Amino acid sequence: MSTLTLPFRDIKLNESYFMFSAGLRPVPIYGLFAACAFGILNKELMLTKLVLKELETFGHDEEHIHHIAFFNSYYQILQVGICCTSIL
Repeated sequence: MSTLTLPFRDIKLNESYFMFSAGLRPVPIYGLFAACAFGILNKELMLTKLVLKELETFGHDEEHIHHIAFFNSYYQILQVGICCTSIL
């Protein structure tokens, strides 16, 4: 669901889609990945933090753990104020 809002760069709409998708069971992990990427690209630390908190439940899954680690590392870079747009 979050991937629908990426072309529009509408942060509030993306946050509302994230909140909706976080309530679904099972949680759509690729929607969470999209929301996390959107938060990182737009330097929305609160959105990224919320998504990473939701992704913690998938931390034991070998198929997805490297993606979660990747997003977590970019979140940490953004937190210390290093501009990572040239890295992306």
